[in-house]
Amino acid sequence: MKIFTQKDRSTLFKMYWDDLMSSIDIATHFDVHDSTIRQAFSNLKIPTRSPSEASRLGLCGGRYISGGHWMTYVNRKRRYEHTLIVEGQLKRTLSKKEKVHHKDFHPLNNHPLNLSVMTIGHHSWVHRRQKMPDRIPLYEIYLRMAEQIAERSTCIRMKQGAVIVSYDLKKVYSLGFNGTVKNWVNSCNGIKGQCGCIHAEENALLKCETEDKNKVLFCTSGPCMNCAKKLIQSGFSDVFYRKDYRDTRPVVFLHYHGIRTCKYDLYKGDL
Repeated sequence: MKIFTQKDRSTLFKMYWDDLMSSIDIATHFDVHDSTIRQAFSNLKIPTRSPSEASRLGLCGGRYISGGHWMTYVNRKRRYEHTLIVEGQLKRTLSKKEKVHHKDFHPLNNHPLNLSVMTIGHHSWVHRRQKMPDRIPLYEIYLRMAEQIAERSTCIRMKQGAVIVSYDLKKVYSLGFNGTVKNWVNSCNGIKGQCGCIHAEENALLKCETEDKNKVLFCTSGPCMNCAKKLIQSGFSDVFYRKDYRDTRPVVFLHYHGIRTCKYDLYKGDL
């Protein structure tokens, strides 16, 4: 049986806290019993999640998609996230005759300004009458802006663009694309994860001069774990991205810390 010593502490700590693995996942990785890992955590003084935190993290950070909509758990009950948001805005529960409408017709976009309340009959009529918004949503505008900004990147492996805007979507705070530091060679070595380029989200954050704690980020692909941590520290309410990053853990990490995410590719090339 494997015996874990002090030299294993950093590895176990990283797997549990940075890689978001459970003690069972770690036990499977080392081919040992779960109790062995829990005992190692105790001996090596590695802090663990509370049962409620562990369950939240296990449910994709407290959010998961069901029936084409975001669901979440509240008091051990499944609820539609968009319903909870609207009820919080109205400070009352919705009646059985009311329905939440996504103004941009994107069922996964739960940015509060994208939600309105209708009667069930009116909601059905709206969806029968049209399948797309009358004009291009600002969410799509900002994502296309991020894609255009990404064209400035000289990264060999992947061009990434980012746009930070206000919660009400009326102000653009900053722009960023991935690349090397200023006054340095305008290229990279192309090695996956080691090219030395500053990420687009980082560049945008460095230029973002605001105390707004409910900013909204638009980026061409989901953030990496380091950028996700910086977004949490900087204060964001929502993150929109066009395509998945190769590592999906950062999205779960953002959910766990109360930041909504939305893969917004419904209108790419349309409208």
